[in-house]
Amino acid sequence: MQDLFNDILIFKDGYQFRNVDETISSALGKNQRLNKLTYLGTLLVSFLDFIDPNHALNSIEEKP
Repeated sequence: MQDLFNDILIFKDGYQFRNVDETISSALGKNQRLNKLTYLGTLLVSFLDFIDPNHALNSIEEKP
């Protein structure tokens, strides 16, 4: 699904969905922080934030 997510949720120069150990929410949060979400990506993050405020940003996993 990473190719589909990369195509529809983020801009080409955004943080790519590629790490199998990273959550989708973490990758969305990194792209939200970078302002690299497409319209559909922004809608998805807005929906998640409605359920759990700042969900994507709070889900960011930083590498040690």
